[in-house]
Amino acid sequence: MRAAREHAYGKPGEATTLVSLPEPLGVIGAYEWHRKGIDIAASGARLHPAYGVFAPTRDEYVDLVAQAPLPYGIEHPVVFDIGTGTGVLAAVLARRGAREVPATDINPRACGARGRTCNGSVSPGSGSPRPISGPPAGGAPT
Repeated sequence: MRAAREHAYGKPGEATTLVSLPEPLGVIGAYEWHRKGIDIAASGARLHPAYGVFAPTRDEYVDLVAQAPLPYGIEHPVVFDIGTGTGVLAAVLARRGAREVPATDINPRACGARGRTCNGSVSPGSGSPRPISGPPAGGAPT
């Protein structure tokens, strides 16, 4: 429980924090996904999402991106992944031959997960996703 709490919230401070029962259950579940990973067949990778980052627990939309035709007449397109989350779609598109996959997210935890995902799933000659980390210039909208 301590490791899951620190993964989600960081090192504990001096203040006491009260949360409802569903919150620690979600924290523990997210930590187990992060620790053990989630297999995503279409990306050829095992994802380790951080707490608060959308984790693809269903493959339908990932399979859709893996099978949808790329733009006609463009051999190696540049594809943008806006709101990348774990980066699974960026990884799938890079494996499919995208020349470049700039990916961004306003959640800094997502950008960290995306970088690990893309680096772990791109096979030689299948594209080169460009990491873009952190919120856009000027900070994230509030």
